Amino acid sequence: MFMLGTILPSLMAEWRITAVEAGVFSSYGLFGMMIGALVFGPLADKFGRKKVILICTVIFSVFTFIGLCR
Repeated sequence: MFMLGTILPSLMAEWRITAVEAGVFSSYGLFGMMIGALVFGPLADKFGRKKVILICTVIFSVFTFIGLCR
């Protein structure tokens, strides 16, 4: 989220989005982090942090690939 705040002005210019749309994107990121912490935190306690971090990395990679293919 720190990096998003740093590069957001450049993204707004390049993607031609308004400040409201950029705020919505940032809110989605925070909401996603909250859901991730609520879901994957207890799973990490149950199954081990390394396994859950690997699963989260795979999930992130899949959704990043899907986003790039659009």
